Amino acid sequence: MPYKWCRNCGRMRDFRRLEGDAERAAAREVTGQRNVDAYIRCAHEGCRRVQRHGKSSDGGTLPEELRIPAAE
Repeated sequence: MPYKWCRNCGRMRDFRRLEGDAERAAAREVTGQRNVDAYIRCAHEGCRRVQRHGKSSDGGTLPEELRIPAAE
């Protein structure tokens, strides 16, 4: 996993590739891009940040239903 700056968390975090159709569709809507292969999302619990791999300013926040749940 790449270690990148997360604008939502305000610190460095692990990021991962987008998983599943729901995440990819939401990323398309948030970014306005049809192809979201270059986008990654913050893997920290509670975060919804999605951003371009090489440009943290190119991204946005996924919908609430895609929030990463807290570990039990």
